[in-house]
Amino acid sequence: MIQGYAIHGMPDEALRIFSQMLKLNLKPDHVILVALLSACNHAGLIDEGWKHFNSIKPVHGIQPTMEHYACMVDLLSRRGRLREAFDFIKEMPYDANANVWGSLLGSCKIHNEVEIGRAAADHLFGIEGWNIGNYVLMSNIYAANGKWDGVEHVRREMKTKVQRKPAGCSWIVVGRKNNVFVATDLCHPQRHLIYNLLINLDKHLKDPLVKMDSESWRNNGPANSETVDDAGLVDDNDKDHLDAFYSILVKKESSKRIGSGGFFEELESLEEINIRAREWHCPACYNVLGVIERYKVANP
Repeated sequence: MIQGYAIHGMPDEALRIFSQMLKLNLKPDHVILVALLSACNHAGLIDEGWKHFNSIKPVHGIQPTMEHYACMVDLLSRRGRLREAFDFIKEMPYDANANVWGSLLGSCKIHNEVEIGRAAADHLFGIEGWNIGNYVLMSNIYAANGKWDGVEHVRREMKTKVQRKPAGCSWIVVGRKNNVFVATDLCHPQRHLIYNLLINLDKHLKDPLVKMDSESWRNNGPANSETVDDAGLVDDNDKDHLDAFYSILVKKESSKRIGSGGFFEELESLEEINIRAREWHCPACYNVLGVIERYKVANP
C-alpha cells in the first residue's frame, strides 16, 4: 500500500500508513523503506526523506542498500540540490551504479548544471559506454549553456564508442489498432493527411515554442496568471490552428478545417493521451501541449 500510494502521488497517505505500522510494532523491511523514500521523492519532501533515511540503520536495524541511496540522490537532485547530491554520492559506502549517476545527470539537464553533469557523465561513460542516451544528455547540457566545443567533444566521443541508436517511434492506439510513426516514415495508409497536418502545425507552433520558457512552464503550469497573448506566444493567425490541434488532442473532436475521415474521426473515442519515452520524458511533447493548454486557459 505504501508503494501504491507513492506511485499514485499520494505521499501523505504513504507516510500515514508507515506511521500506523510503527504504532502496531510492525517492523519494516528494506523494500518498505525504499517505498517510503520514493513517496518522499514524489512529494519533494527533502527533510522528511533525510529523517527516514537516517533512521534506516539506527532505528530499524537495516543496512541501507543502493536503492535507498538512489532514492535520496534522486530526491536531492530533482529539487536542484545537485552539489549536495554529488557529495552524497561520493560519501556512499558503495560504488554508485548507472541508476544513481543517471538520476544526477538527468537533473543536471533540467537545471543546466555543466560541471556536475560532466562528472556524472564521465562515470556513466565508464559504466555503460554503449548507452547513447547519456551522451545525448551531456551534449544537450553543453548546448543549453552555449558550450559548443563541449558538444563537439561529446559527439566525437560518442561516435568512437557507440553504435547507431535504433530509431525511436511514436504510436497511438485508435480503434484497438496501433498506429506507429517513425521519422520520415511513409508506411501509414493516411500518411498524406497526417503529414499535411504536421506541416501546417509546424508552421504555426514553431515560433511560440521558441519563445516559450519550458522551465517556467513546468514551474507555473496552466495556472499561471499571464495570458498567452500577453506572453506573445500566440498571435491571431495561430488561434485557428491551435483550436484545430486542441480539438484533436484534448476535445477528441474531428475538425473539418484539417480534414475529416477515418483516422481523425476515430480519435473522438480517446479519453486521454499519455506521453511516454523509452529513456526519459520528452520535453518537446509537453511544450507543444503546454502552448496549446496555455492558449485554451487564456481563451476558454
